[in-house]
Amino acid sequence: MNALAPPVLIFITAFIFSLGVTFDLEIYVFMSMLYVLLVTSVSSYLIYKSLKNSIHIAPSYIALMTICNHSGMLLGFLMAGGADSMIWAADAMDHHLPNAIAFSDWMAGEGQLEIFNENPFKTIYISNIWVGLFFYFMGANPLATGLAMMLIKIVTIFIIYRAAMELTNDACTSSVAGIIYALSPTITFYTIQFYKDFFIQLLVSLILLSIFKYRNKIKTLLIIPITILIFERFYLSIMISITFLVYFFLTAKGVIKKILMQVFCIILSFIIFRYYFRGQEIYDLFNIIQNFADTHNDSADVTPTTNIFIDLFRILFTPFFNFHKLEAYNKFDSLLIWGSFVHQVVMLFYIKGIWIYRKNSLTIVNLAFIFLILILALIVPYNGRARDSFYPLIVIYSAIGIASLFKRNK
Repeated sequence: MNALAPPVLIFITAFIFSLGVTFDLEIYVFMSMLYVLLVTSVSSYLIYKSLKNSIHIAPSYIALMTICNHSGMLLGFLMAGGADSMIWAADAMDHHLPNAIAFSDWMAGEGQLEIFNENPFKTIYISNIWVGLFFYFMGANPLATGLAMMLIKIVTIFIIYRAAMELTNDACTSSVAGIIYALSPTITFYTIQFYKDFFIQLLVSLILLSIFKYRNKIKTLLIIPITILIFERFYLSIMISITFLVYFFLTAKGVIKKILMQVFCIILSFIIFRYYFRGQEIYDLFNIIQNFADTHNDSADVTPTTNIFIDLFRILFTPFFNFHKLEAYNKFDSLLIWGSFVHQVVMLFYIKGIWIYRKNSLTIVNLAFIFLILILALIVPYNGRARDSFYPLIVIYSAIGIASLFKRNK
């Protein structure tokens, strides 16, 4: 296959899919299915070609496919005159969009900027500031958010590739990790819709690169993204800090260092808790979690069951295909329904990858993901978007699992 064929095919497929769902054609179900099928086929072909023939696929080429994928969707959306709400979800309209516009207005000298709100959950995120920069130059429109998110996704692909190289020392496996992240339908959805997840995944990939490259050494590459995570998605910063603390205890030398690290993590966690839950004490934590669950679980489809194993299965493999959901998920979010099959295969190979690398001390980084999965299973076992904060980690170990199939046959 010609090297230009995969990017061109992806662009055309994404463009046609976007036109179909934006025009609200009756065959949108077929067009969504066709998009997922064709893009997954291209991904599978490239993965097979890379691993079977030991052909290294450069991250720049993977970035090109990402550009073709996202630009095809954005062009189809614009040509069809799509409503802003198709790109700007409820979360964006409520929080991210006003904050990005506020920053853009401040850049233009047209308003005051309050970085920190009295409500810590309404603060202006770094991800909002990034999109606000694009609003300043391009105006507040879906094209600006699409380009802003696409550029961050491209950077994330390069970082994931580098992190996988540090862990596996295998260029082909690293290429596979980049391809999975670039073209997974569910990740495509969350980097087309204006959520902050595109930025969360960048931060997580930077943290993974720091740990895989420098092991238990505390570097700027580790400190800065964890600090930003405190404001973007605070509970991830706590989980990652605890995980690094465990890894530090198991691998670092010097009792004093270990004690200081433990004290620092405890103080940091306490400060984060008091910042977000002002006027409440640590012993109120379980009530806070319960209140969150009661607020978000408003139907039988999302409410946790009485069986933790069922809920663990749900949070690991959600979303699940359901013909009835296609009636409600009839725009870009149809990628979540048809893309569910792809995600579930990725998760199975992720588990396989962990098993293969179970004796590698760096595999302990998955402890943070386990913390997240356990909490989500207990309170919101349908929240795949929160789970996918760790998708850079998932695709790296999934690539290891996939690569093992070919190495075994050599």
